[in-house]
Amino acid sequence: MNSSCLKCGSSEYYVKTIVCPEKNIGLKIKLGVYYLKICSECGFVEMYAAEILDDEKNKKGVKIEKIPNPSY
Repeated sequence: MNSSCLKCGSSEYYVKTIVCPEKNIGLKIKLGVYYLKICSECGFVEMYAAEILDDEKNKKGVKIEKIPNPSY
């Protein structure tokens, strides 16, 4: 993930994890996991496929840590 917002350049953000149904070719439906990176300043949202992002981090030997949800 980029370290700053693509829209406003802020470095403050939080990450939420979502699960969405996905339809592959044919009639198979599976659940995909995604990370939403939300800018704390402007609300701009970037969406990342967890499957790809986690695989890249595992290949590089980076420890994956969970980011807690902010309290409102």
